[in-house]
Amino acid sequence: MRLWSIVTGECWQTLNHESWVWGIDVSPDGQTIAAGETDSRISLWDVTTGQCVQTLEGHGKGVRSVMFSRDGDRLVSGSGDQTVKLWHWQTGKCLKTITGHSNWIWSAALSADNHHVVSGGDDQIVKLWDLQTGQCLNTLTGYANVIRAIAFSGDDQFLATGNDDHTVRIWDVGQGKCPYTLTGHSNWIWSVAFHPFKPLLASGSADKTVKIWDITNRRCIKTLADHHQAVWTVAFSPDGQLCASGGYDGTVKLWDTETWSCVATLDHPRQVRSLAFSPDGTRLASSCSDNNVWLWDVDQQQVIHSLAGHTNAIIWSVAFSPDASLLASCGLDKTVRLWDVDSCYTLTVLDLSNSLFTVTFSPQGGRLVSAGADGTIDVWDIVTATCVQTLRGHSHHVRSLAFTTQGNQLASVSEDETIRLWDMATGECQKVMRCDRPYEGMDITGSTGLSEAQQTTLESLGAIN
Repeated sequence: MRLWSIVTGECWQTLNHESWVWGIDVSPDGQTIAAGETDSRISLWDVTTGQCVQTLEGHGKGVRSVMFSRDGDRLVSGSGDQTVKLWHWQTGKCLKTITGHSNWIWSAALSADNHHVVSGGDDQIVKLWDLQTGQCLNTLTGYANVIRAIAFSGDDQFLATGNDDHTVRIWDVGQGKCPYTLTGHSNWIWSVAFHPFKPLLASGSADKTVKIWDITNRRCIKTLADHHQAVWTVAFSPDGQLCASGGYDGTVKLWDTETWSCVATLDHPRQVRSLAFSPDGTRLASSCSDNNVWLWDVDQQQVIHSLAGHTNAIIWSVAFSPDASLLASCGLDKTVRLWDVDSCYTLTVLDLSNSLFTVTFSPQGGRLVSAGADGTIDVWDIVTATCVQTLRGHSHHVRSLAFTTQGNQLASVSEDETIRLWDMATGECQKVMRCDRPYEGMDITGSTGLSEAQQTTLESLGAIN
């Protein structure tokens, strides 16, 4: 564990542990640091001397979360042993152990008045507890797996989604159902892209790989493993001859789609979040965590220009207009920027009230669509730079958008775990699709022995009552 000077940026203290540190918190007076460790202990450290002054033992598995009370007198911890513990840390005494979760607890936090604690974990629920009695006051349910990426097939008959459960799901748009699931990744999937002509799909994952899937045979035909960290984005060139992938290692890899060999590596100073080929395939735009959008000559594999203007380090999405004259970008600075591709100047800045995660042009080119943290989807007139339509229905962050080839429909995916299909003429939601939940279709009608909270949880995860 390292202590850093915010003024100089230098590390002035290193505290050595015997096991991994998963959670830390600093006492309100700044004199003590608590660390939750994989060996199930909590260690307390004196900031001035760098010495361990107390060790709390009692958890049965690794401690994922620790938090001091506002007065600094108590400490709450959450662990892989499925318990929350309240400690008087100076004496090392455990004041209370709270049980009720059915899997690892990843996070636990005390209320300002020290009367309540909230906890959440791998059982996909959040619980609110009364600290005095240890009773659960409320259970917040409905968490399953986040969908982070979406793409239409070339014929608009199918959708592909990338999910936090490490799967790629293929959806039949007409039926609104998922006929099959592609498995093979070992971590979250951040991006998916269909080949423009062949029945192939690329997926980029936090497991550091790009997988190429044969959609007809429903199998992975190639795993591209040249990235050293998570792969955030994948895209095919319009002629289908190249596949580009970008990631947390600050590189964009260009892959020959015949041999699947890496033919070029485009280096960036920081992480790459999004990629887009121009419609003619001559240029590639990449968003980088250095606040800039980078514009590349694909044939020469050289930087044409670095577009500066965003003020937050994360630019989540870039997209070319159908005629390749405009480039759009959006990010956590709550703006959409429209750039003239030839001059590389900013033409328009659209200011919004929430962070933005995705932007795309309509196939006809007259509209720009953006979405982000508030769950709404805004449709913009490019000429007047005004919002002409707002699509409402999602209850959480919207992560990705995709138009059909005709532009009459728009698909959106959200962290509310749903896919919505919108009629762009009316702005109406035509269809809501959802991944099967863990207990989808299980009939619990008349079941005995279940508490109200357990029934609510099962229903939120697909059970029928």
